[in-house]
Amino acid sequence: MTATQSRYVVDLNRDPSGAELYAGADNTELCPTRTFADETIYEHGMGPTPDEVTQRIVSHFLPYHQTLATEVARVKRMHGYAIVLDGHSIRGEVPRFFAGRLPDLNLGTASGTSCVSEVEAVATSVLKDSPGFTHVVNGRFKGGWITRHYGRPFDHVHALQLEIAQRCYMDESPPYAWDSARAASLVGVLRRLVAALAAWRAA
Repeated sequence: MTATQSRYVVDLNRDPSGAELYAGADNTELCPTRTFADETIYEHGMGPTPDEVTQRIVSHFLPYHQTLATEVARVKRMHGYAIVLDGHSIRGEVPRFFAGRLPDLNLGTASGTSCVSEVEAVATSVLKDSPGFTHVVNGRFKGGWITRHYGRPFDHVHALQLEIAQRCYMDESPPYAWDSARAASLVGVLRRLVAALAAWRAA
């Protein structure tokens, strides 16, 4: 599944209740008012009202998650379990959220609570065996609302988030050119990751 609207319209990976994803940190809102570069999105007083936020939830957030939940349930009925792999990308350096340089591949399993340890180990093994790419597990990005909401290993639904540094497939500075050579290497990693997760079988 792929989102069809910008996350600045509504962030599909945030709690619809508005609860913070990372307590005590700088968190983006369900309907963000600032960019990742900490720039304002709306002119003063023109941000979304509570009614507009509700409308975006109804028009965009709920349909996406109803579709995703239906697909997860279908896969679980077919196989007895399901694995959700939630993919995102971000600039490698975003001072608003973290200091320094982000690893290339950032695997999150909500500190091991959104999937069984065997699934995390399978994914981690692929990332470790990917020359040219750095990685971390449950580092700065431990998994957003999708990972935490759908990841119910006790109910045989396992969820992982992979946050990819954009430098892995493009230039992170204007004009943000696509880099086909780097992208090809990344595609290879992603194919191996999906294949490894698909090959895993619940005990």
